[in-house]
Amino acid sequence: MIERTLDHSIQRATEHATKRLRVEAETDPLTGLGNRRALDAALGDCFGSGVNAESTVALLVIDMDHFKRIVDTYGHPSGGKVLREVAEVIGRQLNAADSLVRYGGDEYVILLPCQGKEAALDKVERIRKALESSRFLVDDGHDVAVTASFGIAHYPDDASGLEELLRSADTSLYHSKGRGKNTITVS
Repeated sequence: MIERTLDHSIQRATEHATKRLRVEAETDPLTGLGNRRALDAALGDCFGSGVNAESTVALLVIDMDHFKRIVDTYGHPSGGKVLREVAEVIGRQLNAADSLVRYGGDEYVILLPCQGKEAALDKVERIRKALESSRFLVDDGHDVAVTASFGIAHYPDDASGLEELLRSADTSLYHSKGRGKNTITVS
């Protein structure tokens, strides 16, 4: 009886530790958002279970414009705070099915399952306007404006798989950057 209780306790502790390690491995420590591993898992879930010929998935890549200037002016700690505040502004525009991750540096990726091109474009325009109209570092006595550039790709229209979808959205993002920033490009 004691052995069975001990085995059960060890099993629960192991499961708890494994879950905690997975959360830590898939979480960006600065923003608390998912990271690239979380995106890979979400894409794998999306493409592995249920994406078929009738499924739609939009993927958005967001890159903050002139972020280096913010860091150079206000410092790295303030730059980190801006990244967190930007994530909050973006997150308020999303619904529960959407997945927002910090892709790296000052880039974010949003996975929009079951949303067509028009719905994704409408959502991105809301995000763009929300960022443009928000002010950042206000609690620190500053009034920092932020804009971002966006690339959108859509499955199945722009890609036949998850890697191609990410590449297509990334290519669209670079077109936005080349067109003057604070813009949206759809594949």
